[in-house]
Amino acid sequence: NGITTDSHDFQILPNGHFLFHKYKNVIMNLSAYAWFLPAGTHGSSSATVKYNVIQELDASKNVVFEWHAKDYFNFPDVDSVWLSNPVNVDWTHSNAVEMDDDGNILLSSRHFNEITKINRTDSSIIWRMGGVQNQFTFLNDTTPFYGQHDIRRIDNGNVTLFDNGYRILNAPYHASRALEYQLDEVNKTAS
Repeated sequence: NGITTDSHDFQILPNGHFLFHKYKNVIMNLSAYAWFLPAGTHGSSSATVKYNVIQELDASKNVVFEWHAKDYFNFPDVDSVWLSNPVNVDWTHSNAVEMDDDGNILLSSRHFNEITKINRTDSSIIWRMGGVQNQFTFLNDTTPFYGQHDIRRIDNGNVTLFDNGYRILNAPYHASRALEYQLDEVNKTAS
């Protein structure tokens, strides 16, 4: 459907639909952001910025849902540690998509250090967990997840993810780990 499929994730849903993780490029003026390497380098005024797209296709390959990260995220949501090239920018680096039990969508965006829940009816963001826009209180985990992958809702209702711990100059912020969170999505707590 004219949008490049990303190799990170793809799901066949119980109803025979397909949930795709995809990406597109957009030109952005990033000259206000001195977040690139070498340290303090400003972004290009005409940077090519790669962002996430989610598509759901029915069994006949018709698009029944489409969501573009650029319409819901702001550039400063990125963790600048992931930015190196001021001209060609891998902005969201989303890497997992999951149809949640309530019919909405969970998205893992590695370069935001964030899990986002997206309303499948109107495309709005329901909540954001982790990263600079975090809305959750972590009750018994003082170590934030970084560069995560593989958000999944499991049978007991909890969510799991792989916390990369990520590396800066070959030194980890913390060891990689597998996490399972019990979420209170009303009061926005994670334990």
